[in-house]
Amino acid sequence: MILVVDDDVNSRQAVEALLEIDGYRVAVACDGVEAMDLLEGGLEPALIVLDMQMPRMDGVAFRDAQQRRPTFANIPVIVCSGCMEDEERLAALGDVTYLHKPVSVDGFQHAVHEQCPL
Repeated sequence: MILVVDDDVNSRQAVEALLEIDGYRVAVACDGVEAMDLLEGGLEPALIVLDMQMPRMDGVAFRDAQQRRPTFANIPVIVCSGCMEDEERLAALGDVTYLHKPVSVDGFQHAVHEQCPL
């Protein structure tokens, strides 16, 4: 199971479709609050694909909350962002794979398969 967290419905649906074509099960959240609710509700993803700029709880705030909870801290994260993050914000994310949007299909699939082999 892969959790896709992105407020842009078109991006979220495209990533979801691509992952499902590759054979993954997918859960989606429109922001960090909804994603955290899913995790706290028992969702156990093998990987999180995370956008950075979202309402209510952005990618940095979500990642901080994730890292502070031992149950979720070790779930690998691929950050897909359309903006270039500054070094301080990137450092706050911890150990993540960072892909700059627009991401090629091949590049995205490679990153996902490295973190979450089928």
